[in-house]
Amino acid sequence: MLSDQMRDIFMVDWEEWHADILFGDYLQADEDSRTYERIDDRMDKLTTMLDEYLDEYNQTHSTPMNLVFFKDAISHLTRVCRVIRQPRGNALLVGVGGSGRQSLTRLAASIEGFDIFSIEITRSYGLTEWKDDLKSLLMKAGAENKPMVFLFTDNQIVDESFLEDINNVLNAGEIPSLFESDEIEQIVSAVRPLCIKAGKIDTRDNVYQHFVQLVRENLHICLAFSPIGDGFRNRCRKFPAFVNCCTIDWFTEWPAEALHSVAQKFLKEQEANLGITEVQKALCETCVTIQLSVATATKTFYEEMRRHNYVTPTSYLELISLYIHMLQENRQVLSDKILKYTKGLEKLAEANKMVEELQEELTKLQPVLEKSSKDVAEMLVVLEKDQAEAAKVKKNCEKDAKSCQKVTAEVKVIKDDCQKDLDLALPAYESAIKALDTLKKEDITQVKSFANPPKMVQFCMEAVCILMGSPTTWKGAKQVLGKMSFLQDCRDYDKDNITEENNRRRLKK
Repeated sequence: MLSDQMRDIFMVDWEEWHADILFGDYLQADEDSRTYERIDDRMDKLTTMLDEYLDEYNQTHSTPMNLVFFKDAISHLTRVCRVIRQPRGNALLVGVGGSGRQSLTRLAASIEGFDIFSIEITRSYGLTEWKDDLKSLLMKAGAENKPMVFLFTDNQIVDESFLEDINNVLNAGEIPSLFESDEIEQIVSAVRPLCIKAGKIDTRDNVYQHFVQLVRENLHICLAFSPIGDGFRNRCRKFPAFVNCCTIDWFTEWPAEALHSVAQKFLKEQEANLGITEVQKALCETCVTIQLSVATATKTFYEEMRRHNYVTPTSYLELISLYIHMLQENRQVLSDKILKYTKGLEKLAEANKMVEELQEELTKLQPVLEKSSKDVAEMLVVLEKDQAEAAKVKKNCEKDAKSCQKVTAEVKVIKDDCQKDLDLALPAYESAIKALDTLKKEDITQVKSFANPPKMVQFCMEAVCILMGSPTTWKGAKQVLGKMSFLQDCRDYDKDNITEENNRRRLKK
């Protein structure tokens, strides 16, 4: 009725007029000078500001986000910002996975300057870890007076008692029996200055109630639940604070405009690398058509088979990522083949050029080759002649070798005989050397005094005279004995080079 009256009186269509109205306070970057105002009429500036907020978030957080700010995303972001900027503002975000509930909540908390808190589920995560996380969260919101956003999803429900604790915080701002007595004393000590500053009497009960009040005002719980299945309905019925104390925001299916914007952003980032600039628009429309056609087929499937099949935004993002990945792989394969064939053609061209050069060189060397062939033929004739002569020489050498072997055998026999004689003479030789060392001047004087020496003395001195090159008479022997260096000459005599020829010459003298 109201819509009809506005249409008749004010000529305004209520549904069309209020559908796109957006109010927010984040067009000014300075948090102190922000004003809550209408922002849907400045979409260009709004998109620019949101991109700046997103860049700031990515620079200050270890896990960056890549978001597309289409119309529905901006609406949901604005709602979350409006909810958490109010004291005791909590939100129930209902939608399927991948619809942007968590990402937009994190960005909204960053825009409003709030700290975001979320539990990390591990294999050993249980009630003890949950209680510790809740204590830390409530201490930051109450004792430290920090605005906090607690993001909790249905995938983090390890135990249903988690929901009961959240329900208590939404209803009363506290959880019974959460803090021990000593921890409560710490809270009272930390909150007492805040209680006095607020103008309250700093009794123990007043201080603790002020702590609870700060928790309710500073802690903003954002529940991201999926409506799929009976779990969501049962939990809303079992824990009424989820509905009564939260602002519900439904994340419905992405419209065609949102699908097109998302596809355009992701494909535009890769258009230079993938070479899809000219067909980018057609690719975006194709992605939208595929998603919408699958959604339509899903409805038909449910009507015919009464079985649900959910087409989520995550599926759409995976479709785009899969296309980009496959296109990159195929382009890489094609690039590798082009490079392979290009290198092959270059090698063939190099081989052809080398063959041509070799042919030219062969042509130039043809006369030289003919002359070399002639020289080789003449050399072969000479070699044949030389080989015949070498064969004759070889035959003579073999004959001489046999003769040498015979002579070698004879020489060996003579050597063996000489060695035997030498072995017999060596003891006498060594005995003579020792005897020489025993001679004294008195012995020489005694021999020299003989007028008629004994026969063996005469014989020995004749041998000495022969070796010394003197006459073999007794007079010559006395002359040899009379030399002052006789004994030293005997010791220094070259005993190793006594030859028969030398002895003959000495005898002739």
